Amino acid sequence: IIKWPDKCGGQIGDLVTFFLKYSNQGGKPISDIIVSDSLAPRFEYVANSARSDRDAVFTIRPNEGGSSILRWEVAGELPPGKSGTVSFQVRIR
Repeated sequence: IIKWPDKCGGQIGDLVTFFLKYSNQGGKPISDIIVSDSLAPRFEYVANSARSDRDAVFTIRPNEGGSSILRWEVAGELPPGKSGTVSFQVRIR
């Protein structure tokens, strides 16, 4: 998994979009893919901003740091050499 923001050096109140790319680097299709990200306390998830380029079920729950754990359960199989991307927005606290 590779994670990157759309901008660096944000200020309190700014919106930042994060992207997570996952890949199948093996030789066989994979399934039951789960992508999860635990946000740092200085980030507040922006409601309804979660996206996926593949069919996925998104859930959110609190984490121990006073922020959120974001989770995508990706449907279907991911063939060898293929990848997918999920994204979400946060507000900097």
